[in-house]
Amino acid sequence: MTNETEKTKIVYNACYGGFGISDVAFEALLDLKGIKWDRKEIGSTFADNYSRKGVSGKKGMLCKRDFFKDRKDVDLVAVVEKLGEAADGTCAALRVVEIEKGIRYRIDEYDGFESVMTVDDYEWSIA
Repeated sequence: MTNETEKTKIVYNACYGGFGISDVAFEALLDLKGIKWDRKEIGSTFADNYSRKGVSGKKGMLCKRDFFKDRKDVDLVAVVEKLGEAADGTCAALRVVEIEKGIRYRIDEYDGFESVMTVDDYEWSIA
């Protein structure tokens, strides 16, 4: 029996600019999730150039942002840990932090630079 505290891993952006994942990371994430995908060359680096294989129209569109809403998603964490800097999107420096499971946290952001904060990181006033 071990006394180690169970941890949750969270992905955040550690530089100014904004959270984002690279195409390589997105493709690895889709593969991990078992999603069959096609890549379309549209010409814009900011366009979502992916669709579900065999599904046309809006239903088939794959938007990167939809896949990193949950920053503790185990597949997202695995991709960032495996790829390191290759997972970083434009103007991003992705990092993984561990906090104790069950601890309340939030991601604070200023100009795209993020910090994972717990309730113990704030100074509270009492009314």
